[in-house]
Parts: sequence; C-alpha cells; structure tokens
Amino acid sequence: MKKTVNANMNMPIKTTIKITLYVILSIVTLLSGFFLWAMAVEYRPKKVEVIEANHDTQAVSDEFVILTWNIGYAGMSAEMDFFMDGGRQTRITKEQTQSNLLQIIATLDTLTADFMLLQEVDERAKRSYCINEYRQIADFLPDYHMSKAYNFKTGYVPIPVTNPIGKVHSGLTMLSKTVPIRVERHSFPNVTPMPNRLFDLKRCFMISEYKTQDNKSLYIINTHNSAFDSGESRKKEMEYLLSTVENLYRQGAYVIAGGDWNQTPPNYPAEPATPQYTPHRMSKDLLPADWQVVYDRSVETVRFANEPYIKGRTLTATVDFFLVSPNVEVVEVKCYDLEFKNSDHNPALGRFRLRQ
Repeated sequence: MKKTVNANMNMPIKTTIKITLYVILSIVTLLSGFFLWAMAVEYRPKKVEVIEANHDTQAVSDEFVILTWNIGYAGMSAEMDFFMDGGRQTRITKEQTQSNLLQIIATLDTLTADFMLLQEVDERAKRSYCINEYRQIADFLPDYHMSKAYNFKTGYVPIPVTNPIGKVHSGLTMLSKTVPIRVERHSFPNVTPMPNRLFDLKRCFMISEYKTQDNKSLYIINTHNSAFDSGESRKKEMEYLLSTVENLYRQGAYVIAGGDWNQTPPNYPAEPATPQYTPHRMSKDLLPADWQVVYDRSVETVRFANEPYIKGRTLTATVDFFLVSPNVEVVEVKCYDLEFKNSDHNPALGRFRLRQ
C-alpha cells in the first residue's frame, strides 16, 4: 500500500518537471529562431555606397545657407521622455506625431535654406506609426532635390520588453536646391558587439558633391554620430570622418560638415550629463589645422530626454553645428529657439561663402 501511495505522489512531480522542461525548450527554440531570423535580415551596408550620380548639374552659388536639424522622427516633441535617456515612454500618439511632422515641414519651408541636412527621418517605423516622413517632406517641398541614407534599418527592436520599439527604417536626408553630382553613404566603424549589433543603428555620414562656379567641388556632409557609448565610438567615428574631409580638402575642394554630432564643440564651456547620456566634448587635437567648428553660442540645440521638457530645468546642450574647411568663409551661424516644441533638437543655420 505504501509503494502505491508513493508512486501516485511521484506522478504530479514528474508531470510538473516535464511541463517545465517543455516550456524552457519552447522559449529557447523561439529565442533561437528569433536571433537566427535577425541575423538573416541584418542590414549590412558596405563601407562606401553610391546613392546616386547625376550629369549636367548646375553650379552652386558662391554664397549659400545650410540648415541642420535632427527632427527626432517627429516623435520627440516637448511632452516626450524616452526610455533610453532615463524616461519611460517609447512613443507619443499618432495624431501628435503627424502634427509634429507638419509643423517641422512648415518650419523648413519658412527657413528656406539652400541645403538642408536632416537626421532621424523615418520611412517606415513602428515608433512613428509607419508614417512615411521622407515622402511627406518630399511632397511638401517639391523644389528640393532629396537623397537619403539609412542608418537605422532593422526588422524588430525587442526593447523595452513591455512595449518594444519594433521595426525601424530611418536615416539621414539631404535636401538641396541644386542637384548634386554624386551622393555617397560612408559607414562609420562599427564596434557594437553581438547580439546588440543586430538591433542597433549602423551609423554613417552622407557626402553630397556639387559643382562650383570656379569649376571645383563643394562637398556637404550630413552626419549623425553615436550617442549612448563611453565616447570611444565617437572618437573612432571622428577619426574616420576627419580623415575623409581632410583628403577632400587636399584635392582642392570646399568642405562643410554638419549634423547631430552627439558631442559638444571643442571650446564648449560645460559637459552636462545624465547617467544615460553624456555628449562628450569634441577633442580639439583631432581637428585638422585651420579648420573651424562654428555654432550659435546664444541658443542650445538639444534638450535631454530623461523628462518632458521644462524650460529652465531640463538639461540642454549644443551638439548640432558645422565643421568648415579653411577655404570657406563663415558669414553667420544662427540657432532658432523653438523650445523643442516638435523635436528634441532646435534647427541651426549657417551662411557660408566660398573663398575663390
């Protein structure tokens, strides 16, 4: 009788163990399948890719205006905090996103720069409700030639677990009133380890080449450097970018690079930081001789997204600016204080003149 009772007691234990093993095996199988799928569809851009090449292009004027603006995929407006910056949210509502985008486009139309360097323009992403922001900008600003380069192209970002970012197709966009001769995408050195590499940005910069009145080349570069790292990634990126621009200048070209550097200028007075985000100061030692880093010292270009924006309390800094070769004169640089209403960045404009 005792043996029968013991046997009956062992049955539920064996069943529980089997169920637990099946559950563990199922989870492992699903995770393995997910990572294999992510590896299969991973975006693997080449070191240099030609985006477009054109013939019979017109020469640019000797004086022109360049705008740089990280539009925050129209989802990083003043009321938004972001989980990777220490906040809680992953996105705002679809109605807010569309409204922000229309306001951003209206601002671009009002500022009427000759060249516009935009970052974080979504083409198809869950975070922006699959609104094709690139297409809407093109439709509303038909007088501009547009080019794009992906730097965030992943089938599914699985974090945060409770509300994943999901699919993201996004990148850099260049608008110009003059058609470029050639546009290239240059990959920054990627040091992101596996498996994070499968879901992280593939950072890059765009180079657009234009013909000048004196039959030389003007290269305008749109960059978006790393943000959430110790600073080592940004240093490697800068070494590669600066090597590229210096080679172009030595060939006799005019060169201007702008964008969201996720670094403060070399002579910036402070280094504001949170545990999640530190825009390290750009090293002056890295800069080529006689090159200028120029920015508006009166208006900050980015607000920290660890909380919704509160003027006077939320941390701000300047990370959007221009790097200019010695043969280009800087006439004026101005940042527009929009109080981060539609993006976590303010637009910055530079007026430049080519030194013949």
